[in-house]
Amino acid sequence: MAKEFKCLGAECPNHCCGSFDGISKRLRTTGLISFQEILLLPDDKDALRAIGREDLVVEKTNGFAVIKTAPDGTCNAMKSGKCEIYSARPSICRCYPLYMDLFAGICVDDNCPAAKNLSYKDMAAETKEALLRVYEYWIQYYETFS
Repeated sequence: MAKEFKCLGAECPNHCCGSFDGISKRLRTTGLISFQEILLLPDDKDALRAIGREDLVVEKTNGFAVIKTAPDGTCNAMKSGKCEIYSARPSICRCYPLYMDLFAGICVDDNCPAAKNLSYKDMAAETKEALLRVYEYWIQYYETFS
């Protein structure tokens, strides 16, 4: 039987929505957004507005939007170990534990206990589609500099 990713949610000992300081201390941002920030795509902002949670949207001076977090990086939508906006969660949250690496391609974050020993093929279609939306967003952004 094939394995499939299933988020542990409130039972997770290493909650991805909790205190987060980036994937690696050896990586640095180019000044657009930091690893601690949760990027909101335009559709993500619309979804949060549709459920009455525009209080979570932070518009940055550089044109990007991120979700509001506590000083330690904990997402402000997380209450008692659960996501209050799960049905409207941002694309970056939907694609987790997948992420795109320029050198290795699509990767799985092994910090996620539910993703141990899983691969891209084990992820739900929604997860894969969200990753592609985030990746397309960045491609379109950088195309403006061509």
